[in-house]
Amino acid sequence: MKRLIAAIFTVVLTLSGAAAKHAAGTHVVLPNSKLIGCKASDCSQIWQDIPTDAAAIYPHNISIDIENGAVLGVVAHYDKSVSVGDIKTSIDDHYGKSTYVIDNETSPVKVWRVEPEKIAIQLAAEDNGMKQVIYLSANAWRKPTAP
Repeated sequence: MKRLIAAIFTVVLTLSGAAAKHAAGTHVVLPNSKLIGCKASDCSQIWQDIPTDAAAIYPHNISIDIENGAVLGVVAHYDKSVSVGDIKTSIDDHYGKSTYVIDNETSPVKVWRVEPEKIAIQLAAEDNGMKQVIYLSANAWRKPTAP
């Protein structure tokens, strides 16, 4: 029994340590942008991809905005130790640099427009050092049409 408890603690400590490493070759796991616009049972996969060859960096927490049963937005917060550069690289790798709409590398806010999925992505560092990634549906800012 003591060996089982020791093994569990070892696994937990190993996993928590792996998520904290941010050396070259790390992979920031992004929320699945396909959540935007999905309804009910179609919204089952939270993660964009599951890395198998790198230390995975998962968000600290995720908030999902829902209206009329459809997901309009996803907000992911990453820990202070995760760099804006690492998150930007993961977004660029997944969506392509051509979707990056703010060309100023020194800008504190990074924005992408992903036309095929009809979403916008914003990356910014908060005052407390946490990094915030917002996925927003194009439908989120449209005015509802009158019946």
